[in-house]
Amino acid sequence: VVIVPRGETVRAVEQLPLSLLRVPDKIVGDLRTLGFKTIGELANTPRAPLTLRFGPEIGRRLDHMFGRTPEPIDPIRTDEQIEVSRSFAEPIGAAETINKYVGRLVVELVDELQRRGLGVRRTDLIVEKVDGTRQAIRAGTAKPARDVAWLTKLFK
Repeated sequence: VVIVPRGETVRAVEQLPLSLLRVPDKIVGDLRTLGFKTIGELANTPRAPLTLRFGPEIGRRLDHMFGRTPEPIDPIRTDEQIEVSRSFAEPIGAAETINKYVGRLVVELVDELQRRGLGVRRTDLIVEKVDGTRQAIRAGTAKPARDVAWLTKLFK
């Protein structure tokens, strides 16, 4: 990561290769055929001929790179959450019983994680009480995990 001082963007990016503009490879190849090697060379060329030949994308990408126009962020969407649950006909209150069923839920969770080839970094245990309220316990890990004993221990 490089932090560029205000007003120094042009100097910081002018020697970068064309491929960093994130335009299609065909456009990069065509620009190289025309003799362009760096972003600075391209930025110092009048826009009208480039737009006529390649469309508006080159100008848009240059404007994004130089901070003249904002670039929308395309967030990374996570897959659907993995959920395991258990309902009881009668309320349970004994700690041993709760721990037993938490352990079973963790086994189900880990089975699904293994099936998908994933690990868990954050997991929530949500308990719905008889009065209609919910109590949540969140456990997080430094790295993806799917060890039943370790994950069960996090909720004790």
